[in-house]
Amino acid sequence: IYGLGGYLGPELTTVMSQHGLGEMYALAILKAGTTRMPNFHLNEIEINQLIVFLKYIDKTAITYKNKI
Repeated sequence: IYGLGGYLGPELTTVMSQHGLGEMYALAILKAGTTRMPNFHLNEIEINQLIVFLKYIDKTAITYKNKI
């Protein structure tokens, strides 16, 4: 998030507003995992809280999105 983090995961700052990604993409990964991220067996409340968090981060990333 905001360009910080490890080398294995994708940049998540604007994942909710990126074309072809968004909420459905995040939901699918959080529910099932991927080859690089295990399924953490999150319940619906935890998944919804993470979606809310990702939406918040996306909204606060105005200067990050408009980076020249």
